[in-house]
Amino acid sequence: MRADRGAGSVVALGLIAVVVTAVLALLAVLGPVLKGARAQAVADAAAIAAAVELRHGRARGSPDVAGACAVAARAAALAGAALTGCTPGSAVGAMRVTVDAGVERSAVAGPAP
Repeated sequence: MRADRGAGSVVALGLIAVVVTAVLALLAVLGPVLKGARAQAVADAAAIAAAVELRHGRARGSPDVAGACAVAARAAALAGAALTGCTPGSAVGAMRVTVDAGVERSAVAGPAP
């Protein structure tokens, strides 16, 4: 019976190694997914900011796409991303933006077409 002494510790260390390996593998898989989700959220927020700014400009009688894109750039920068594209959307008052937050994502915001 003395030969089995300490076998539980070896088994426990083996199980810990398996769990740590599984967690690291999961993080490796989920990292890019989470990065993409974050980039999409930034793109959504920047597009909404641009569309709201464009709508306010229209209400003042001077819709300004460049001003809307500047607002989108500030919104992206506040989230740690860079605005890489900004154009009017297909619907009047809509804006399409593209941001780079480690991965590139696009979003459109504005009134329904």
